[in-house]
Amino acid sequence: RADSGKLDDGFGTGGWTDLRKGVADDYPDKRYGMTSPPTVYKNLVICGSLVPDGEPSGPLGATEATRTVALLGMAPLAVFGIYVVAHGHLTPGGGFQGGCITASAVVLVCLAGRCRTMRRIVPETLADLWDSAGAGGYVLVGLGGLAGGAAFLSNVLPLGTTGHLTSGGTMAVISLAIGLEVTGALLLIVTEFLNQLQRTPQEDA
Repeated sequence: RADSGKLDDGFGTGGWTDLRKGVADDYPDKRYGMTSPPTVYKNLVICGSLVPDGEPSGPLGATEATRTVALLGMAPLAVFGIYVVAHGHLTPGGGFQGGCITASAVVLVCLAGRCRTMRRIVPETLADLWDSAGAGGYVLVGLGGLAGGAAFLSNVLPLGTTGHLTSGGTMAVISLAIGLEVTGALLLIVTEFLNQLQRTPQEDA
């Protein structure tokens, strides 16, 4: 209402109106929106509609260059992320940094205009499982130190040979757990952002 700034229950449904209804009902996955604020003429609300000519290429519209770079960089970035996690006790890096890199490799699929493909590769339930497993693994490693008669997170594994991949004791396991947890958590955040983009004003009200 112009006089109060509040929704008018007499307009649409509870003050809202779904522009897709009766226009884009048969295309739930297609974009449909407005190009500008509506114009009010007497008892009419006139809107300019936005309908893409083709399949949406991504959240903000990925160009061919963006798609190419993203798809080509996905595999190397994932491998590098795993490397950083696995070698965190030997070189600069670790579970947090490696987890961020590994999650970024998955997000590149969405930046390439394949957000639904990204959700199929790592569905929300799987990301949640990674997040929970990583956090649980970290706690279990800590409890292992207590079970061994030492402090929480104290080393209880053989240290191996200095400079080798297996020389970190429990540090290597901790790095793996953190990497798994960070990867899952970041993918959950990205998934929630995508869910927010798909919500209607009625769902948020």
